[in-house]
Amino acid sequence: MADNLDLTLEAASGEDAGVAANAEASFKTLVEGVQMTNSGLSKTFTQQGIEKFGEVGDAFDPNIHDAIFNMPDTSKEEGTIGQVIKRGYKMKDRVIRAAQVGTVSHP
Repeated sequence: MADNLDLTLEAASGEDAGVAANAEASFKTLVEGVQMTNSGLSKTFTQQGIEKFGEVGDAFDPNIHDAIFNMPDTSKEEGTIGQVIKRGYKMKDRVIRAAQVGTVSHP
């Protein structure tokens, strides 16, 4: 993962003259580096028993979610998650970071 981050930072800073000459290629390289890093991090999380949670439409659970705000929306079920600000993380069913969410309310 450290190598992926180095490559990503290199692409973003334009240190590679060939990539810096072409902004589109530079951006593509930057996105690929971020994707590789995210993939590596997800793999490491899985190996350690860490899983992400908190999706739009999930039922709000105060034991694992922090409600940051209420959002009025009659098109969605009341008491569900309408927006995710930060995903939550569990390690072997123990919450290590609660998901920060906006909950749906009906006016």
